[in-house]
Amino acid sequence: MHVTPEYLFFLEPTRQQAYILQMRHRPVLLLLACLCVCNPNAAAQSSARLDSCCPPTPSCENPNGINKGHESARVVIDDVTFDGPVQLANTNLEPLLTLKQKEYDDDSKWLDDIQDATRSVWGRQGYFKAMVSAKAVPLGSDASRKHYSAVIHVDEGLQYRLGSIQFSAMTDSDYDIHENSSGMRLIREKSSAFDDLGPGDPARRPIFPREELRSLFPLQEGDILDADKVRQGLVALQDLYADNGYIDIMATPITDFDDEHQLISLQVQLYEQKQYRIGKLAISGLDANTKNALIWKLKSGDIFNSQLFAAFFKDNESLFPAGTSPSNSSQIARNMKDGTVDINFKFSPCPRQ
Repeated sequence: MHVTPEYLFFLEPTRQQAYILQMRHRPVLLLLACLCVCNPNAAAQSSARLDSCCPPTPSCENPNGINKGHESARVVIDDVTFDGPVQLANTNLEPLLTLKQKEYDDDSKWLDDIQDATRSVWGRQGYFKAMVSAKAVPLGSDASRKHYSAVIHVDEGLQYRLGSIQFSAMTDSDYDIHENSSGMRLIREKSSAFDDLGPGDPARRPIFPREELRSLFPLQEGDILDADKVRQGLVALQDLYADNGYIDIMATPITDFDDEHQLISLQVQLYEQKQYRIGKLAISGLDANTKNALIWKLKSGDIFNSQLFAAFFKDNESLFPAGTSPSNSSQIARNMKDGTVDINFKFSPCPRQ
């Protein structure tokens, strides 16, 4: 058995869910907010800009987010074929077959996108060591489009099932922590983090019961290891912590491959850090009547709850300017020493067209 930090299995190829994860045995500098996920319950992960991991919000001037500048030729995928046998049923290959007639920018790395999409399909069926390559065969072009056939080669490797999922809490002593010249907190795991205490040691017990954390992952031991379901579990885990004030939670799934039995076990390392409460609440950009009509579920002194943060925008949607969202209308300032977050809501109405 060999433990490896193959967390990339559990990232969306499109990066719509962006996990910045700590890798064991491979030191990497990390931002403090380590588990930023683009979903409604993860609206307030850190004082860092949320749009660093979420798609940019369309501006008032360009509400559709369309680049009106240079328009390059388009690439059209007319056909998707495989140059060898594959084990997956056609129903599993449907996400790839939908690539037909899909258009890409000519200057984009569209072949990389196809390879990522293919790895994702095989990853959902437990083929975590699948080697994928794709090549483009020109089929001709017209005035604005270039037509290609995408030929994909897959070396599937072994199909893995789930061995077990375990959870271990990490502490400050497991990391080298410092701030850079810009005041950003950087974290790097020490290579000896588990030398003294094993993952099952009581000293490694997470804040929440391990049984509760395990129930968040929709997989049972022996199931084909579906990367999507692991991602679902990680998102649910992040939500649980964020809804209880642990907005700096870092979750690192470490993979343990057992090729002899075709099993993968996961050791989820949790750097839970501090629990935050709400500090100051401020709001600007709204008239007095609108302010008085707002529904407030956020109160100074309460444990910060990401669900309530998102609910504030949903409950008051009719009162806010068009295009308002948590990412473009709020700033969160973290006070790590006091364990508080100050929230500043700033609303800028879009001009009427």
